[in-house]
Amino acid sequence: MNIIEIKNISKKYAKNYKSAFHLLKHDLLNSFFKKEENNLKCNKNEFLVLDNISFNVKEGERVAILGHNGAGKSTILKMLYGIILPDMGEIRIKGEVGGILELGGGLKNVLTGRENIKFMASYYNKNDEDIEQIIKEIITFTELDDFIDSPTDFYSSGMKSKLAFALYLYMRPDILILDEVFAAGDKKFKEKAKKKLFELIYKTTTILVSHDIHIIKEIAQRVIILNKGKLVFDGRVEEGIKVYKGMK
Repeated sequence: MNIIEIKNISKKYAKNYKSAFHLLKHDLLNSFFKKEENNLKCNKNEFLVLDNISFNVKEGERVAILGHNGAGKSTILKMLYGIILPDMGEIRIKGEVGGILELGGGLKNVLTGRENIKFMASYYNKNDEDIEQIIKEIITFTELDDFIDSPTDFYSSGMKSKLAFALYLYMRPDILILDEVFAAGDKKFKEKAKKKLFELIYKTTTILVSHDIHIIKEIAQRVIILNKGKLVFDGRVEEGIKVYKGMK
């Protein structure tokens, strides 16, 4: 069964502030009044970051997206996460999406560590009993006992990274999105975090972006390669890595 279906999606970005404002207005209107576009044209101050991309992901599959900087990898992840919308095409997702796009980026600094956990858990529709269990597990995992009731604005960058990393691990989404982030904190925590992350990866559908070929080989069952906004490869890992290494 397909848990993700991406059909003919395209997205354009701006090269200057004026065009960026125009595209923002378009995105806002599109979010309220979804309209079908059959031909996405760019003016001289715009460019296509994704150009007519289509692929499906089956439930439980582990897929790596490769490509040079600017190929459109993170844009696809943000679309899957619901942060941005495609300008053309459609995305269908069955299940809850959770992801690590930027460690610390999902925390609300005015909230305490405990309140951040509750906020995230409510977003994933966890019940009160589950939330209390998740809080206990995260406190044990991060070793933030003495700071869990302090505002995260007072946390060090390492403490924020630990909490943010744990938040996404313990929400256990149906679809896990990873963008170049696999562990955080000191050496001891990195080893513990990697072990926990891999436990989750092998139990869920995973979409990951990384330039680390060793990570790709260790996790992925399939590789998708983007080049200048176009999908140029979709297939076996070893073959995909050869294609990626041969790209200029």
